[in-house]
Amino acid sequence: LDPVFFPGMTVLDPFAGGGSIVRAAILKGCKIIACEIDEARFPELQNRVKDTYKNMLGGDVHFV
Repeated sequence: LDPVFFPGMTVLDPFAGGGSIVRAAILKGCKIIACEIDEARFPELQNRVKDTYKNMLGGDVHFV
């Protein structure tokens, strides 16, 4: 994704699923907008995004 994403850009993932593109964008310093229609998959996506931020920022992250 290096040739496509650059820090600060906003990435829209309308079919986020498990969040692989979302997580890659976070790690590149992008802002993210992610949608997932399957309510059963949403908690998994949420947890993966949270874990990505926690790992990136050293674990001292609180979500509201």
